[in-house]
Amino acid sequence: DTVGRLLDGYLHLDWKHFSEQHRAHYFRRCATTAVDAAYISQHCITLIASALLLLFLVSLMLWQYPQASLVLVVGFVTLNLLAQRLIGPLQKRYARQREAALQRWNIGMAEAFASFREVRVYGLERFFLSLLERSVGAVSDANQMLGFLPGLPRLILDFSVFAILLLVVNVWLLMGKPIADLLPQLIFYAVVARACLPAMMNLLSTRAVLNGSMINIELVLD
Repeated sequence: DTVGRLLDGYLHLDWKHFSEQHRAHYFRRCATTAVDAAYISQHCITLIASALLLLFLVSLMLWQYPQASLVLVVGFVTLNLLAQRLIGPLQKRYARQREAALQRWNIGMAEAFASFREVRVYGLERFFLSLLERSVGAVSDANQMLGFLPGLPRLILDFSVFAILLLVVNVWLLMGKPIADLLPQLIFYAVVARACLPAMMNLLSTRAVLNGSMINIELVLD
């Protein structure tokens, strides 16, 4: 469906806009964007499932321990907003860099194969190889960052939960209260966190992945 929509859109462009891009680049966009669209559709399902699970668990926590649960909810929302504010622009930038590098790579490959005889006659092999190596290197660098950034919120969340747990236990012991009084709350939050943390991590990482693929979503809309 995505390939058909893109092809239909390109065929209805006026000649000026159609001739601005290399034809091989249009073909690569149809294929790559369709694959990315399928990949993002799966992530959207994961996003919805994680959001529903979090809604249920948060309701349970608020009913059982409202004050402490409210603090945790506010902390998670703050972390989510910070991750979106700090990581989102970086992902969009690297996504656009990858798109530009893929365009250079695709056009260079098409011209190299289309001009095979001229390349051999004039000895231009190293020129095309170095041109393509730079493009592949730029794609690799962008992919590394786009692969690293979605996992960063999960690391921060995991560290934050562990730090909060240690802080609560240490403060409780410093106050001179018996640890047995804290055990029921710790067991409750441990059980909830076992289901809640993966959903939170999926929510954060999926939103980060969506930011990295926003350029393909905008392409389909255009």
